[in-house]
Amino acid sequence: MKNKADNSGRQYFSNKLKSLMKERAVSSQKFADSLEVCLPTVSKWIEGQAMPQPEKLKRIAEFFNTEPAYFLEKQKNVVSQELTAKRIFQLRQEHCLSRAMLARAIDVSLQTIVLWENGSKPSIRGINKLSEYFGISPEYFTNEKYVLKIAKTKSGLPIPPPPPLFSGKNQRYVNDKISEYLAPWREAAFQDPEVLGYVLTTLKKHLPQADLSLFQK
Repeated sequence: MKNKADNSGRQYFSNKLKSLMKERAVSSQKFADSLEVCLPTVSKWIEGQAMPQPEKLKRIAEFFNTEPAYFLEKQKNVVSQELTAKRIFQLRQEHCLSRAMLARAIDVSLQTIVLWENGSKPSIRGINKLSEYFGISPEYFTNEKYVLKIAKTKSGLPIPPPPPLFSGKNQRYVNDKISEYLAPWREAAFQDPEVLGYVLTTLKKHLPQADLSLFQK
């Protein structure tokens, strides 16, 4: 897999280099002389048999008045995984959820959330669970151009996500977990009646067993 990626990167660089040399009428010999390298080295670059070292790549970019990144193929999988990790973390923070709370909410292990936020790629099922829970498109987690509009109240506070459907062996366990979910929203509910109304309405609909005394001053 690594060799395949290396070959792809060399070919990408080769295509970009050949295109610029042709466009600007730069001969291989002139290019070699300008970079102070031998002609066989340039030939290997042009034929996609080798990649220049970072320092040489910088000089090549300067020669063509461009950036080194112009010659480097974007590693789509890496970009996608970094983006997914970043956006899972951001959503969790914006909704005042701990890793454990999110794990319970979408029925995955805590270790799974940790791995996702550290760059491991979620399965399609995992992406679907996240998008369903937060009420957003799965594309948000994989497309950096996708802009998410967080639902907010008139005062600018974010609207809480639906509560997790907790299950447990006894009612006390369920009540404890519900209270854990509600805790981050208590202060916001007191600040904004719209948040309070949303929380109370949602709880009555999805979790009628919830202890609403948490929202009483």
